[in-house]
Amino acid sequence: MKDINKIFEKNEDLMNHPEVIELIDYCRDLEGEILDTEINKRYSKEVILLEFLKEISSGCDTIIETQKENKRFRFDDVDFEEAMCGLNRNIKKFFEDNNLY
Repeated sequence: MKDINKIFEKNEDLMNHPEVIELIDYCRDLEGEILDTEINKRYSKEVILLEFLKEISSGCDTIIETQKENKRFRFDDVDFEEAMCGLNRNIKKFFEDNNLY
């Protein structure tokens, strides 16, 4: 965004006209609304949900890679049933806490 003082740098006396003062105030209000919108967008439920899903996906990828290594090096298989039940509980609680249905 352009700085208002820079716009009127060569003609500062224009800033004293009532119409220009009103326009400057209006521009500053719009700048504030834009910043508020950006902040709200950053912390919206959709963004939180997307981050949550990315973490779940990353965790699942890690489990799959670990399972492949276990088979490769002939380690005992791990039973992930309890982990999946816990994950399911956490997802449901997350949806409930954030009013996402």
